[in-house]
Amino acid sequence: MTLINRFSVRILLFFISFYSTVLVAQENPIARQYGEQVLLSDLKDNLSIIASDALEGRKTGSRGQKMAAAFIRAHF
Repeated sequence: MTLINRFSVRILLFFISFYSTVLVAQENPIARQYGEQVLLSDLKDNLSIIASDALEGRKTGSRGQKMAAAFIRAHF
């Protein structure tokens, strides 16, 4: 196979696998129910906290990373 054909096959397989994942997720009523409860404002608020400078960068093993982990553990 030529390089273009191999690339085309990989792209096609990627889209098929992505599309099948989306279809399976939509068939799950629990996932749909949870998805309807997620609000954009809540996502923005949580991301703002996790990305804030107060968490000092979140490098592995740092105080900021431990603070972010504690927030995620307490919130979720």
